[in-house]
Amino acid sequence: MTGRPFIEVGDKSPPLDFAVTELEKAFKDNPAAAAVEKAALYSRPDPQWPCNAGEQGYSLYVNDKRIIIAGADAAGAMYGGLDLAALFSAGGDLAGLKSYTVTPFVLRRGIKFNLPLDARTPSYSDSGDSAQENIVNVWDMDFWKGFLDRMARNKFNVLSLWNLSPFPSMVRIPRYPETSLADVKRAVRMPRGTLRGMDFFTGQQESSLVTIKKMTIEEKIIFWRNVMEYAAERCVGVYLFTWNIYTYGTQYSNYGISDSPANPVTRDYVRRGTEALIRTYPLLKGIGVTAGENFRREWKTDVREDLVWVRETYGQGVMDALIREKDRPFTLIFRSHMTGAAQMEEVFKDFPHTFEMSFKYSMAHIHSTEKPRFGDKFFSEMNRERKAWLTLRDDDFYLLRWADADFVRTYLRNLPHAVLGGFYLGSDGIIWGRDYAVRDEGENGAYFFDRHKLSFSLWGELAYSIEREEGLFRFSFAKDFGLGGEMAYEALKTASRAIPIQQCVYWHDYDFQWYPEASASYLEGEDLLIFHSVLDFTQGPACPDSGYLSIGDYCDCVSRGEAPQGITPPEAAERIEQYCRAALSLLQSAEGQSVNSKSAVTGRSFAAKNLLEDIRAMAYLGLYYAYKIRAATAVLLCRQAARPQDAKNRRREAIANAREAAACWKVYSSSVAARYRPQRLDRLRNAVSPDMFDGAVCFDITICENL
Repeated sequence: MTGRPFIEVGDKSPPLDFAVTELEKAFKDNPAAAAVEKAALYSRPDPQWPCNAGEQGYSLYVNDKRIIIAGADAAGAMYGGLDLAALFSAGGDLAGLKSYTVTPFVLRRGIKFNLPLDARTPSYSDSGDSAQENIVNVWDMDFWKGFLDRMARNKFNVLSLWNLSPFPSMVRIPRYPETSLADVKRAVRMPRGTLRGMDFFTGQQESSLVTIKKMTIEEKIIFWRNVMEYAAERCVGVYLFTWNIYTYGTQYSNYGISDSPANPVTRDYVRRGTEALIRTYPLLKGIGVTAGENFRREWKTDVREDLVWVRETYGQGVMDALIREKDRPFTLIFRSHMTGAAQMEEVFKDFPHTFEMSFKYSMAHIHSTEKPRFGDKFFSEMNRERKAWLTLRDDDFYLLRWADADFVRTYLRNLPHAVLGGFYLGSDGIIWGRDYAVRDEGENGAYFFDRHKLSFSLWGELAYSIEREEGLFRFSFAKDFGLGGEMAYEALKTASRAIPIQQCVYWHDYDFQWYPEASASYLEGEDLLIFHSVLDFTQGPACPDSGYLSIGDYCDCVSRGEAPQGITPPEAAERIEQYCRAALSLLQSAEGQSVNSKSAVTGRSFAAKNLLEDIRAMAYLGLYYAYKIRAATAVLLCRQAARPQDAKNRRREAIANAREAAACWKVYSSSVAARYRPQRLDRLRNAVSPDMFDGAVCFDITICENL
């Protein structure tokens, strides 16, 4: 350790060992670390170096040539060590370091991971390529070690694992031993399924099963215990979520289990399965449930019967399991899907364990308004002492990278902190495991986290420390991509502002209703993947309470001679174009620096080239939507025009903008198609690549020409 700081650990533990390893790397790579004589990490109170932070927080002291990190607990000490490592990795030094204290801005910061356990016990995303390709990975301990290390580095401390019917692949239920499944299997024939999670395992899949890993149920239990133990070593709590009511995997038993809530055997099976799950995994922190999905085929107001079913199955299972462990921290999280807060409160009012609720905060599109209002009514109906978890769904970007620190910081500040219990960030359309969409063989199979590293860092780090300096993200980004990285960072940030504006002007709640990277959606009733044309844009609503006007509302105001109240589509299109033009200018500067660089990374590696191309593609996708919004506005104003000359002018305007949109789309789609393979997306039920819609984009021109 000559010439480098001595690292002292007051209370040795796996979290602190992890932080020390990261610190050693950072000190080794930064000559300025030689000025530090000692760095000390403590996870217990010390009278000389008190921790002034709350749970998971830390106080950092600079005393002469020593740096002392006093954590409120092991997590706080670990995060303090990781922050210090990040600072020195970014070129920081002792001279610029001052004493400070950090208390988490959001206490529970999670990842939503749809867990494809087995073809026989599928996740909600198993109709997509990424789920099928990741079945083998979720049974690989090395995969989870890398995944959980990445979570810890980015300050995520909750891993929520979601599966339709996890019991057969994860536990042995004493009353139902035949439901336990040996081995891990994948089907040659991918499930089609429905958007409600049904028909994910049919005769087609059963007839084409392939064993990809030999395991007994006892070995599976040991595996998941090891995953949860490693998660605890990274200060990550594991929660398991189900949808309801699904009984995949039980068809091989003879107990008469079905997906009918009226079936008493099914009720008992779910209750006993919940009990077995909690007893089998002492480190499991909670379970999440819902009374939606397969309980019923239609939405209805009175769902008390369904809530009672959940109380008598999952709720009773929790109580059975904890009857001898009354002090064990355990949470039952009830998702609000198809259910109201008041009804939940009434049915679970005397539940003896921690009961919290969950709401899909931005519906399926986190990249939209920075202050979603969808949950206002729900939150107002909650018991004032109750806490709510927020599902932050990112089903916007499966390919392109997105990163805007200002957006994330504002979004996090706007969270309903009075009721906030935590959040989990994730997707239903793909699995955030290993990434097989990249064509380059060297990058294919890397963690999805790695390609989207900056976005994950922003959400996790800022949720932990809302005042964290953006410069640290910028420097880390530049280090990853070499000279030109800082300029590329600004280009990416600027281009990332386009799609949130587009989604405020043209809004659809759910992922299957709108996928911005392809301007497409899925019509389940007709089993069709459809492109959203310029005509669709004339009819779509704006994001509620976002301050933006839809194209239809704006044109109605213009036709009536009224002053529009809100941000108009032309104003939105202008903003999008300005951001995208600025991003392309910054990108040109970044590429110029890269070309002149002698770095072996920048300008030469596929990773660096792919990043720059992602930024370019994002900018051209934004420009496409700017012109499309203008074209759609002109189409509607043409149809509403009272005078022939006005209609003629609007028609000319629509044609010109549709042509510009098509030109931008072709730059975008060709860039994406060259670097990413088409992949079947679960919520669209089809293989999707933007270039498959090139013809549809051009047909928008024909629509405008024939007004």
